[in-house]
Amino acid sequence: MLHKIICLILCELLFIMIYAQNLIDDGSFEEIDCPGNPINSISDVEPWYVTGADAYWLQINCPFDPVASSAVVALKSNIDPYRGLAYISLESLLSASGFFLSEGMGIKLTEPLKSGYFYYFEMAYINYEDVLSQDYEAAQCDVSPPRPMNVLFAEEKIFITSESRQVINGFIITNVITNGEIKLSDDAPGNENFRRNEWKFFWDCFEAEGNEQHVAVTGTNGRSSTDLNCFDSDSPNFLYISGHAIDALQLVEIPMRIDTSLFKCPGEIEINLLDFLDGPFVDKAIFSWEDGSSNATRQISNPGIYSIEMSLPCVTIPITLNIEEISCRADIYLGNIFTPNNDGLHDEFIPIISSDLPISSYSFSIYSRWGERVFYTKEISEGWNGQIKARVPLHGVYVWIIEYILDDGSGNVLYERGDVTLISN
Repeated sequence: MLHKIICLILCELLFIMIYAQNLIDDGSFEEIDCPGNPINSISDVEPWYVTGADAYWLQINCPFDPVASSAVVALKSNIDPYRGLAYISLESLLSASGFFLSEGMGIKLTEPLKSGYFYYFEMAYINYEDVLSQDYEAAQCDVSPPRPMNVLFAEEKIFITSESRQVINGFIITNVITNGEIKLSDDAPGNENFRRNEWKFFWDCFEAEGNEQHVAVTGTNGRSSTDLNCFDSDSPNFLYISGHAIDALQLVEIPMRIDTSLFKCPGEIEINLLDFLDGPFVDKAIFSWEDGSSNATRQISNPGIYSIEMSLPCVTIPITLNIEEISCRADIYLGNIFTPNNDGLHDEFIPIISSDLPISSYSFSIYSRWGERVFYTKEISEGWNGQIKARVPLHGVYVWIIEYILDDGSGNVLYERGDVTLISN
C-alpha cells in the first residue's frame, strides 16, 4: 500500500522563515484609498509612489467618471484585477523632442537586499492594445515602439525624468526583463503577448549587489527612433500612445541552501517536492536528484539522506533531504484480566498507548458477549471502571475495540481489538 508523505514534523524548515516573506508591501495595491477624482489618478499613496507623472489606480469599488476618463489610454473599465480588487494602470507617451516616457510605480522594500544573495520577482502584466489619445486619431506616428516593462532596483527613491530618461537619486543594478515566462519586449504588432488586453504572468530572479531599498516598475523610457512628422507647430509637444497594467507583485529572497527532514511509514511512499518546499518560485524550478532523476515527484522506499539540486535561471540551490522511517501504528497495550474490586490492582481497564505520530481521532468501546456496548469514550485518558449503568457487571469475557486516526495526512482509520476477562468478587 502506498502511503502519502506522512508528515513534515521536523520541520527544521528554516528556509520558510528566510524567504517566504514578500518584500513588497501591498503588492496587489489593495490598501490604497480611493483617490476621489474622476479618473482615479494617484501620486504618492502610501506605501507606493509614482516614478514620474501620476498613475491610475483601478479598484472595483472606486468607479471613475467615463466621460472624464475617455481620453485616458490607461483606463480600461472592462478589465478586472488579476488578483484581489485593485491594480495599477500606467500610460506611455511620445514627446516631440524624441523621447518615450512611461509612468511607473515605486515602493520602499520592507528590508534592503543583501549583497551576493539571490531574489525572485514576479508580477501580472497587461500591455493594452494600441489606442491613441482622442486628440491624435489622425496622427501618422509609428505608435508601436518596443515595450519592455522595466523592473528597477535602487538604494533611494526612483524617479524618471523626460530630460535624462535615467533613474536618479540611486543606482539601477538590474533590469529584470529577459528570463520570464513571457517576453516583455517585442515590436511585432501581432505578437500574442501584446495588445490583447489580457493578463500575462512574468517572473525572473537575479543576484543583488546589496543595499537596494527601492523597486519600481515602469514602461518604455528612452530616446525614440520614431518618425516624428506627426508633430507640427499646432500640436502639443507629446502624444499618449499606449498603456500598461500591473498587479500581484512579489519579491522574495531565495535561500542559499535547504536542509530538511521528512518522516515516513515503512514501505514505498510518493514524494512531491512541491508539497513541502516553500516559495513562489518552487514550481518554476528544475530539480536534479543525485541518481539523475529530474522529476519533482518520485517513489522512495528506503530511508536515508538524499541530495537534490533546485535550479532557477539565476542560481542552483542544494537541497539535503533526510528521510527517516517511523511506525505508522500506535503501540497499544491492554491486559486480559480485569478485577474491579477496589483493591488497588487492575481496578480500571484503560489502554496504555504510545505513538510516533499524534493521534487526531480516538474512540474506545467495550461490548458484552451479547453485543451490547457497555462502555464508550473518546478520551485517551479515560478507562472503564467495570460498571454497567452504575451496576457491577457479571463475571465474563468482554470485547474491546479501539479506533483511531494518526495525524499522518492519510486520514486512514486504524483498528485494534481484543478481549478481557472480568472477574468480579
